[in-house]
Amino acid sequence: MASTEPYTLDANILFYAVDSTAGAKHRLAVDLVIAASRHTCVMTVQALSEAYFSFWRKHRGQMGVARFLLSEVRETTKVVAASSEDFAEAIAEHERRNVQFWDVLLWATARRSGCRLILTENIPDSNLIGGVRYLNPFTASTAELAPYRR
Repeated sequence: MASTEPYTLDANILFYAVDSTAGAKHRLAVDLVIAASRHTCVMTVQALSEAYFSFWRKHRGQMGVARFLLSEVRETTKVVAASSEDFAEAIAEHERRNVQFWDVLLWATARRSGCRLILTENIPDSNLIGGVRYLNPFTASTAELAPYRR
C-alpha cells in the first residue's frame, strides 16, 4: 500500500538512482524515485541541487542521465524551497544537536511542508527530530519500506 503521508527523499537517494555503478542501492533508489512520483513525496530544491552537484563532481561524463532523472522528479513531484524561517530553524537545530547543517536544513524544509519521514542514509533510523522520523531505505525491512515503493 502506498504512503498517503507526505515524505521526502534525501539527495543520496537521488544520487544512487542515477549512479548505475551502485548495484543494489541503485536498483532500490530507482524504485523509490519512480514511486515518489506516484505517492505523496515532496522534494526539496536542496536535495535536487545536492544530487546534481554530487553526480557532476563524480560522474561528469554521464550528466545526461542525471539531468533527465532530476527533471522528471521536478516535474512529477511537489518541489519546495527552504524559507528564511527554515534556515533559522536549521541553524538552531545544527547547534543544538551537532548534526550536519545540510541535513537539518532538509529536515526544516520538509517538516514545514508536512513531511513526517525523510528517506536517507545519513541519519540513524532511531532519530526523531521535531516529529520527523528518519528511515534508511538500504537497511530498512521490506515491511517498513513497502509504502514508499512502487
